[in-house]
Amino acid sequence: MLLLSGCSPSIRPLVAPDNISLKEIEERTSYTGLTINYDKGEITSNNSGRLENVMIGKIDNYDVFLKVLRKKFKIIANDNNFIVINYYPGKNICSESGTKDKVRIRNIHGTIWSGLHTIAKTKPLYIYHDYKGLERYEGIIEWLPDSDTMIQDTFFKEDYPCGSFVVINSLGEFMTYNGEHPIEFIWQYAMTLKERE
Repeated sequence: MLLLSGCSPSIRPLVAPDNISLKEIEERTSYTGLTINYDKGEITSNNSGRLENVMIGKIDNYDVFLKVLRKKFKIIANDNNFIVINYYPGKNICSESGTKDKVRIRNIHGTIWSGLHTIAKTKPLYIYHDYKGLERYEGIIEWLPDSDTMIQDTFFKEDYPCGSFVVINSLGEFMTYNGEHPIEFIWQYAMTLKERE
């Protein structure tokens, strides 16, 4: 299943992943140093204590939110209503420093997708506020515009360098992380919220 068409023949777009095992995901996330307590609304790090660049909450009218999200981004519904959004605020010093190697980009994001598929049978959405700086993803990932700032206003009111992500489970419970992050943070958030369903 292709995400994009019309790509350069030398660079393949992301395709449906070969799943990595839940055991491998658990092993990789055990090294993150994150402790998540959803009920207290806290995420702490072994290195720096309580993290301030996170938000934990619940979307009150999740059914309405999902309808708007699906219509706005032309998303085909998945049965479990589990959503992961990678959010790009726009070009900044951090986002300029990332890899421009299209094969590496495809591999990194394929790994993210593979883990999310194993955990929650979902794939990430890629949403941006300002497209400038995303050219390196052309032909690999389809980034969708947050033209009315719905995603920004709901989850990312402050701009953080390097982009951010939000994970939302089928109950409308969500957790965000703002700023640079390893793949394993996304997986750890997804596992935590999947367990709460």
